[in-house]
Amino acid sequence: MIRGLFLAILVMFPYGKSFGQTGADTPIQDSIRMSIEDQVIQGNYDSATLILNTRKEHSSYDQVLGRIIENEQDSYADYVRFYESATKRVRIDYRGLKDFLATQVKPPASGTDLDLDYVWLKWYETENAANGLLDIDLANKINAQAKDYIAQFTGDSDDLQRAQLLADMHQLRVWHIGGNIDAGYELSRANEKISRSLQDTTMLALTSFHVLNYLYRKRDLKGYIELAEEIYTLDGAQTKRSPYYYINIENLLGAYSFMGGEDEKSLLLANELHENLPTRYQSYFSYLEILETVEERSGVKQEIFKKFGVSGISELVTKLNRNAEGKTDSEAGWRLAQRSARLLVREGEKEAAIDYIQKTVKTLQDAYSTDLSRAIADYETDLINKEKEQEVALEKEKTKTSIVIAGGTGLLLVLAIMGYLQKNKQNREISEKSEEVARQRDEISKQNEEKELLLKEIHHRVKNNLQVISSLLDLQSRGIEDEEALATFMEGQNRVKAMALIHQKLYQNENLATIDFAEYAKNLMKELSAVYPMASGVKTSINTSGNSQFDIDTAVPLGLILNELISNAYKHAFNEQNSGVLRVSVESLGEGKHQMTVSDTGSGLPDGFDFMKAKSLGLRLVRRLAKQLYGKLDYEFEEGSQWKVSFVDFRNSEKV
Repeated sequence: MIRGLFLAILVMFPYGKSFGQTGADTPIQDSIRMSIEDQVIQGNYDSATLILNTRKEHSSYDQVLGRIIENEQDSYADYVRFYESATKRVRIDYRGLKDFLATQVKPPASGTDLDLDYVWLKWYETENAANGLLDIDLANKINAQAKDYIAQFTGDSDDLQRAQLLADMHQLRVWHIGGNIDAGYELSRANEKISRSLQDTTMLALTSFHVLNYLYRKRDLKGYIELAEEIYTLDGAQTKRSPYYYINIENLLGAYSFMGGEDEKSLLLANELHENLPTRYQSYFSYLEILETVEERSGVKQEIFKKFGVSGISELVTKLNRNAEGKTDSEAGWRLAQRSARLLVREGEKEAAIDYIQKTVKTLQDAYSTDLSRAIADYETDLINKEKEQEVALEKEKTKTSIVIAGGTGLLLVLAIMGYLQKNKQNREISEKSEEVARQRDEISKQNEEKELLLKEIHHRVKNNLQVISSLLDLQSRGIEDEEALATFMEGQNRVKAMALIHQKLYQNENLATIDFAEYAKNLMKELSAVYPMASGVKTSINTSGNSQFDIDTAVPLGLILNELISNAYKHAFNEQNSGVLRVSVESLGEGKHQMTVSDTGSGLPDGFDFMKAKSLGLRLVRRLAKQLYGKLDYEFEEGSQWKVSFVDFRNSEKV
């Protein structure tokens, strides 16, 4: 059974993963860097700049980010480094990244020298598109752009040869998938030979990667392992390793598992995967894979147990799956759960194995649900276009008939009968078309009902996921004794709850487009009052004037603002007293403009305190969100603090 898995292992890794460059000059995996990259991809350059400026020391990659934010395209190398870094993590918005590059990065001007960095960038985009992260048609188009660019140049310079090697790799993938083994093997070997002549280890690693794919298809295990070991040694000695370095390690592990008898080598490779943060959680699968083939009393088995501080398979499986929870993509998640189930079955723990089999199914279902939610947006657009086309077709028929009728009134009496018959014919055609349009409208109405059910399900799932995150934060906070750190956890948890409440309201509403913000504010007030002890003696009120029905794009940032201001009131205005009044009002100012006021009977801000320069995360978040809503934050003291947030309903933002 183990040996039969080798086929799946080697096919899955080459064309089923995203990757990024690895090496000493790659920026470390940190949340601040990832936040900046996310903001850049989304086009939020002000937010990206704000986050970037929080760094005390700026690395060379921070300088790259700064140039990209300012759109200073001095070199395509900046975008290559950005792509390498952004695609190293478990989850990334590849479609957003594709759209960002399409908007931001223009082809080199004609008549200039070959820019190999531009070809590298196109190679990265092609690889991730073809790997299933986007689609193969898009990969074909991107690769064609690279080939068209390369075709402008002649000669046999080293960089031109490198560019041609990069462009050939997509064709090698297509041939491999399509079963054109002989042609693919011949081209991959020719490209490997060119890479060796260039004495370029990175290019050799890339071209040899495709040779390995064809060696696998030819079932040449010995040749496969010899070449994979050579590339592993050469690539590993580089300061900056190739994009395929860690994928090659995983494939080599699979080959060792198939061949058997290489437990020590397998353990070294798995440890290297574990030491590299982006592949740490993928290494868990490799450890379980090794344990499935080693002898019962093997020293390798005991080393793995010792590494993770466990005494047996069951304990190890539990620990690895718990560590990987939420930190791997769907493919890695279900593969780990599947391997766990097999090991537990071998250990005779069938009940526990069933739990992991069910986890595998759920992970696949969740992945499908993500694809489904993405498809719904396209589905809605298609429905709208279809309905408009039907309306236009009906209007054309009506116009055509009117012309016939009007022209018929001027005909001679001898032609009146013919005109009458023609009119009846046209009317029958219109009647038939009207019935067809009515039938299609009924069908569209039915489809819309199905779409609403799907949208409700999506809001329900988002709400559930946010509640899970909130529960995880709650569990983590229980072991924190530092009061300041605990308060930070609580604030984060409250923000998550505020967003979850919005999706809960959308799920429960008949109208999926908007929520009643006044009702939402009451529920949020109730949620927060349960968090702060002093809230029991505070009287609260919610008042609205005019329309307070907001869509999700307005409600989410407004809800987060309200969460921060109510939390601040409980923490500061009522901190030393058990009584007082807390009021929230939402007033419609007309033309889509509104004002939300949060007031309390506390003592107000300290003398000399400038809230516009406050560095606390809460007030900075409120200012930023108010700006996002095309509004601003104001403060005044009149028998207590009054925070006023002017904003614009997103449905009317085009008027601003």
